[in-house]
Amino acid sequence: MKISIIIATYNRGHELMRTLASLLSQSLPAQEWEAVVTDNNCTDDTQALFARFCEEHPGYNLRLLTESRQGLSPARNRAIGASRGALIAVNDDDEVVIADFARAYVEFFDSHPEVEVCGGKIVPRYECPVPAWLSPYAERPIAGPLDMGDTPRPFRGGRYPGGGNMAVRRSALERAGMFNPELGRTGSNPTGGEEKDLVRRITASGTPAWYVPGAVIW
Repeated sequence: MKISIIIATYNRGHELMRTLASLLSQSLPAQEWEAVVTDNNCTDDTQALFARFCEEHPGYNLRLLTESRQGLSPARNRAIGASRGALIAVNDDDEVVIADFARAYVEFFDSHPEVEVCGGKIVPRYECPVPAWLSPYAERPIAGPLDMGDTPRPFRGGRYPGGGNMAVRRSALERAGMFNPELGRTGSNPTGGEEKDLVRRITASGTPAWYVPGAVIW
């Protein structure tokens, strides 16, 4: 198992199915990746939808776990703890992942053994007309776009990988720890910071996080 794609979900069953459907197109062979989803106290039909999805798509490594402690960080940590990949990619439950997503991260880490954490391109996809007031400055905190070009490069100047598209070596998490459960969205509390905290702990060893342009999510 080369890479585990983990997803925390809360009451977004139908959006999650769209995300999972996009994962099935991965160019990396199915036996080399897995998707581990954490149900963080969903009250919608997530469980039933996931079971039906797995029945309709046998041959893929798809698992659904539960985490009773409410919060993005505990849910992600639950998936990480149960995952099997040497690399762990973090996605959200409202994304569409391109076919070369997993391969881009695997190939980058293979060719850069010193790098422990990466982030990829995040492209907003709007399902309604974009309002005139949505400037790039207003879009940044709302949609979280991330585009540093088409060339791999280290994150500098206070920039970090986006939480919905980052990847890390399991060995780095074993050394630096997982997501801080005191940080991250919890219920109606929108407080974040858990991704920056994790990246700071991992890169404290001296090697910066790197941007991988081929790992794109919409």
